[in-house]
Amino acid sequence: MLLWHKRKWRCRVPECERKVFTESLPEDVPARARITTRARRAAAVSIGDHCRPVSGVAAEMGMDWKIAHEAFVAYAEQVLPDAPPPVRVLGIDETRRGKGRYEIETSTGVKRRIRFACTRALRRAPTRTLKAC
Repeated sequence: MLLWHKRKWRCRVPECERKVFTESLPEDVPARARITTRARRAAAVSIGDHCRPVSGVAAEMGMDWKIAHEAFVAYAEQVLPDAPPPVRVLGIDETRRGKGRYEIETSTGVKRRIRFACTRALRRAPTRTLKAC
């Protein structure tokens, strides 16, 4: 944790438009910021490169969830390409819902899995056949 007591300065030149000003470190602590650039960057790297949840990183670093998320979004915009590569093949996820169904072929005694996509499609569209699947 960085604790910084900023000094307030007063300009003695009467023509100066800015009468009062404070110390600043624009590279390390941007104007009106409460968190250093380095801390924001560390939070963004933890979230983006190490796949950690935003809430966990924010709690660990003592910052608000919104600040950690904004730091991650800014970091992602720098790291990620402007557009993703074009899709060449679009597939279906290989997960299924429910238990698998099997049937035993009477001639060979081999157990084979019944494909769900075909059985569901056949129930909905009676004109389709199992061979079409």
